[in-house]
Amino acid sequence: MSTPKVVEAFYERIWNAGDLGAMSDLVIEDFSFRGSLGIELQGQESLKDYVRSVRTALANYRCEILTCVAEGDHAFAKMRFSGVHVGPFRGYPATGKPIHWLGAALFRFDGQAIAELWVLGDLESLDSVLKDNQPIEGIEHVQLAMPVGGEDMARDFYSGLLGIPEVQKPRELAERGGVWFESNEVKVHLGVDPEFRPARKAHPGFLVRNLRKLVDSLREAGVQVSEEPLPGYYRVYAFDRFGNRLELMEPDS
Repeated sequence: MSTPKVVEAFYERIWNAGDLGAMSDLVIEDFSFRGSLGIELQGQESLKDYVRSVRTALANYRCEILTCVAEGDHAFAKMRFSGVHVGPFRGYPATGKPIHWLGAALFRFDGQAIAELWVLGDLESLDSVLKDNQPIEGIEHVQLAMPVGGEDMARDFYSGLLGIPEVQKPRELAERGGVWFESNEVKVHLGVDPEFRPARKAHPGFLVRNLRKLVDSLREAGVQVSEEPLPGYYRVYAFDRFGNRLELMEPDS
């Protein structure tokens, strides 16, 4: 392996140690850079901002030179990048889990400084790791409790008032009682609890179109509704026929 000292220092001092003051010693003023994450930028100050952002998202961030060859004013290195995912990164929230990806880096030198660096990262593998580290993709359905024999009251409220169509429960579950309501956007399952107590605090929150019209319909049907201000939304709380609390929200237009 023939790694130029300026390449070693670039990764060890700037990226691994976070010594941004070393920037002026290692790269030219109008340094041109394409990072392993696909970011393209120009100049030392832009690179400093980028280094800060990566090291903020990835604790213990390290760039490891696996092999390197150099000839004339160019060098080419196989790289391994790694860190602990502690902040938002490529659209994924932090997990606290280690991640790594490989890359290939092509350097061009101007004297003893780096003039240009072009890095290609294996982003497909990186994104696969980031996705696999977050196995929960969304909420499949909401489960609420109801008393024995409350199916018709549930149909009146969730299908009749909220407009969520009823769907047939699987045969092996139907004998337990309860009723399911599902659309393309939301799934609400009502299950029978022999010792039912309404959920007065814990609740699902539903996004609603034309919420004010729905509120009028709920009140006409005798449903308890209270308005609760929330920045960016028109929001109300309502209680179903069993006393379960529901949050209904519509974004401000």
